[in-house]
Amino acid sequence: QTIAPIEAATGLSATIDSGLREVLAADLEMSTDARSVACYVDTTRSWMAGRPACRIPGSPEDGTDTLQRFDDAVGRVAEQTAKAGSAAALLVSHGTALRLWTSLKAAPGGAVDPLWIAERPMHNTGITVVDGDPSAGWSLTSWDDGAWDQVSS
Repeated sequence: QTIAPIEAATGLSATIDSGLREVLAADLEMSTDARSVACYVDTTRSWMAGRPACRIPGSPEDGTDTLQRFDDAVGRVAEQTAKAGSAAALLVSHGTALRLWTSLKAAPGGAVDPLWIAERPMHNTGITVVDGDPSAGWSLTSWDDGAWDQVSS
């Protein structure tokens, strides 16, 4: 449903990569009580703060596993994009997984504080732009339709 309008507008077909799935909420899946939500948020934000050993109750993945799974998928997309002779790719995923990857992979060296990203959920269908590649590294260009642009200028 999310990618269908883009496919229709461009004539391109999406490729699904399970590595781009959301953080596994496990025992907290579909729980909306305050304590469950706080556990999920506190755990995933601790990952963004560089404490990846925390684990959501019942999840087979901790922060390191989740980041590696997502980063491997980004690497596959980058490789397929290069093979196709394209300069850019569009990844569609979920907010927390995107924030985790961006905070730890596309904001190194102090260009943006990972906790700045941790505190700013992406809006539904928000667009974030990252430049680079797996070997040279990634850099955040625009966060959630320009929120980072406004802070960095």
